[in-house]
Amino acid sequence: MNSNGKASIKQAGKCVMIFALLAVSLVSARIGTCVAADGKRTAFIVSHFHFDPVWTNTQAGETMRGFSAIHQQLEYAEAEPRYKFILSEIDYLKPYWDAYPDDRARILKLSREGRVEFSGGYNEPDEAAVAGEPLIRNFAYGKLFKESMFGADVRTATQYDVYGHTPQLPRILKGTGHRYAVYQRGNNADMPSEFEWLGADGTTILTKVINYPGAASDASLNAGNKKYYGLTSNAMFMSGDDFKEPDRSIGAQLKRTKGFDIVSGTNADFFEAVESDLAGREPLQISRDQTFVFEGCLGSRIETKFANRWIENLLINAEKFATVNSVRFGARYPWLELDLAWRQLFF
Repeated sequence: MNSNGKASIKQAGKCVMIFALLAVSLVSARIGTCVAADGKRTAFIVSHFHFDPVWTNTQAGETMRGFSAIHQQLEYAEAEPRYKFILSEIDYLKPYWDAYPDDRARILKLSREGRVEFSGGYNEPDEAAVAGEPLIRNFAYGKLFKESMFGADVRTATQYDVYGHTPQLPRILKGTGHRYAVYQRGNNADMPSEFEWLGADGTTILTKVINYPGAASDASLNAGNKKYYGLTSNAMFMSGDDFKEPDRSIGAQLKRTKGFDIVSGTNADFFEAVESDLAGREPLQISRDQTFVFEGCLGSRIETKFANRWIENLLINAEKFATVNSVRFGARYPWLELDLAWRQLFF
């Protein structure tokens, strides 16, 4: 190789190195940790329980377990005024609301005070097992129900116990009025726990990947450890599990120190603190295939899954024919009947 060729290769190598350094600096500037104005860190303990309508018991038995968890959440919230928690799934919220009318005022009071956050859709839909239209309606119906029933501002979608995620979930969540997303399972290797989740159409949503289940003591043990903080000086520690009652030691774990505070908060509290510290800076955008996880689960109770998809298709077609019948022949559109059918399908 002549001297000109060697010089060209050397020059190209320099250009590649310069480009790499620029890329690293840009990424670092985009995702570097933003610290609060006072230099302190805040560890949020977020209390939650997930509900399975049919799992290890009959639907009636599982519902009573859910009722017990709600009872205890309300009791501890009244005993510990600093305690905040999450109520998410209509599978247990609607039956509880109907069965215990005397507790409605307690729930609404906590909602007004910002001490209970209503999150998610109608429930936690298995995104790989349902069709696109029902998935959209699950989040839309769930948000509308909770906002109309509880006067809540539903901003966070929580998909804790779901086996993978569709690449279009950011678009679905943003399109149904959600601002934040929290999930556990996915293709999370070699990626940060906080980022802008980039959907297939370019839509993004601020996202937190969490460990679920979790214990409140994780905050006490790790609040001073930098590795538990992502984009900002705020960390989220989950306290909860399936049908989990509140950890009544949380009040004793809340504290303020020179280096960090441990507070009881909601998903929205955490995300608001993150956005405040970011002060307009954009987090790293990540787009990757989050399906499938635990593929074998998709084949369990397959008769139920077949029936679910069959009913989904029937309802979609029924709406189309009902629309034609109404527009073309003036027939009454069956709003209430179809609405009830969709809600029973989600449940």
